[in-house]
Amino acid sequence: MKKPNRSPSPSRWLAYSILSQWEEKKGFADHLLDENLAGSNLSLRDQRLVQTLVFGCLRHLYLLDFWIDCLAQRGKGSLPAPLLRILRLALYQSAFLDHIPQHAILGESLLLCDCLKLEGLKGLANALIRKFQAHRSDLEARLQDHPQRLSLRTSHPQWLVDWALNRFGPEKGERWLDFNNTIPRVFLKPLVSRIESTASPSPFSQRLVNAALHLLDQIPEASLAPDRSGLFLPAGCQISSLEAIQKGQAYIQDPGASHAVELLDPQPGEKILDLCAAPGGKTLQIADRVAGAADITAVDSQKVRLGLLEQNLKRCGFDNVGVVCRDLLADPFPESFQAHAVLLDAPCTGLGTLRRRVDLRYRLEPTDIPELADKGFQLLTNASRWVMPGGRLVYSTCTLTAEENEQAVRRFLLAHPDAWRLETEIFTPAHLFDKAESAAHELDDSDGSYCARLTRK
Repeated sequence: MKKPNRSPSPSRWLAYSILSQWEEKKGFADHLLDENLAGSNLSLRDQRLVQTLVFGCLRHLYLLDFWIDCLAQRGKGSLPAPLLRILRLALYQSAFLDHIPQHAILGESLLLCDCLKLEGLKGLANALIRKFQAHRSDLEARLQDHPQRLSLRTSHPQWLVDWALNRFGPEKGERWLDFNNTIPRVFLKPLVSRIESTASPSPFSQRLVNAALHLLDQIPEASLAPDRSGLFLPAGCQISSLEAIQKGQAYIQDPGASHAVELLDPQPGEKILDLCAAPGGKTLQIADRVAGAADITAVDSQKVRLGLLEQNLKRCGFDNVGVVCRDLLADPFPESFQAHAVLLDAPCTGLGTLRRRVDLRYRLEPTDIPELADKGFQLLTNASRWVMPGGRLVYSTCTLTAEENEQAVRRFLLAHPDAWRLETEIFTPAHLFDKAESAAHELDDSDGSYCARLTRK
C-alpha cells in the first residue's frame, strides 16, 4: 500500500496497512509484520509500536468488534472495511495502551480517515471513538450478559472455548484463554559447547547453568529463569544485536521446548535423526549436548524453512550436521536406515503457541485436530522404523489436544505392543493437566507442549 502525502504517524500507517493485508489474506500476521518492517525506515521504537498495534488488534479482535457493533447504530456490518480497521486500532489503543493520550488516539484516527479518502466518515469516526471513551463501562456490562461472553472477551472462536473448557475444566480453561492474550517474554538459551573454552566433566545441567550465568554477565538487564537454564530478555531488546547471538553462543527458544531433547538424551558417537526439524532450535540443542561429536541428520520437507535451519547451524558453528529435504510420508527412508535416537517434532495444530502466533486461532478449524493427529501417527509409525533395537524415539508437539498427543502415542503402542515401551511423557504447562490444584495459579512462561519417550525393545 503506497503511503500518501498526507498521513498520520508512519507507525500507525504501517500498522493499518499490515492489518489490511492480513484481512485480505495476503499472509500470516507474523510474516506480514516482518516483511513490512524490513522494508521500512522506522526507528526501533516505532517498529515496536507497529508490532504492539498489529498483534494487539488481532489478540483482541472479537472484543474490539463487539464494542464497535454496540457503538454503531446499525452495527459493525454497516461500516466500510477501512473505517472498521481504523476503529479497531483506536479502541485497542484507548483500552489497552494507557500511555497514549486519548486526544492523540482520536487525532491519529481522523488523519487515517483523511489518508484513506474517508473524509465523509470522519464525523462518524469521531463520534464512535468519543462514545467508547465515555461509555466503556456500559459496554462491559453488555458483554457480561452476552451468551458468548467468554469467546468475545478472550477473542477465541466458540469451538475453541468449548474445547478448552472441556479439556481443562472451567477455571483452568478460562485461565488458558486469558493466557493466550498475554505478551510472551523472549527466552535466550545458551549453547554450552560454544561458551566453554574447554569441555567440563560436570553434569550437563550444571554446565548449562554456568553458561546461562555467563550470558547474564553480558546482558545484566536480562533475568535468569527460575531453573537457571537461560535468560528472559527485557522488553524491546534488539535480539540480532546481542553479542551472544552474533557469536553463535545462544539461540531463541521457548523454555518448554527443551524437554523433548532432554528426553532424547543424545550421546556423543551416536547416530541421531531430528525429523521435521526446521527452523532448527532442537537441532541446535542436540548438537550442543554432544558438542557436535555425533552423526546428526536434520530432516524437513520445506526448503525455505530448511534454509533457516542451515543458517542457524552455520551461525552456531555446527557445520557437521547433515541437512536433508525429504517428505517423510511420501518418500520415507528405507528401513535399513537405523539410528540410536530419533526425535520427531510432529506437525500439529499449535494450540500451545497461541500467544506467539496471534492469528492462528482464527485459521484453525475443529477438523484440523483429527487430520493432524492422523498425520502425526503416520509420521510416528514411519519414524519408528529407523530406530535400532534398544534405541530411543521421542515424539513431540507444540499443541495441547489429547488426540494429537497422548492418544496418538497410545494408538501407536497398541499397534506395536511387543516392540515398543513408553518410558515417560511430559505435559507443559504441567498444572493444566494436574487433577490436583497446582500451588501456582498463574501459568508460567512456557508455551504448551507435549513429548513422550519410547524405547524399542
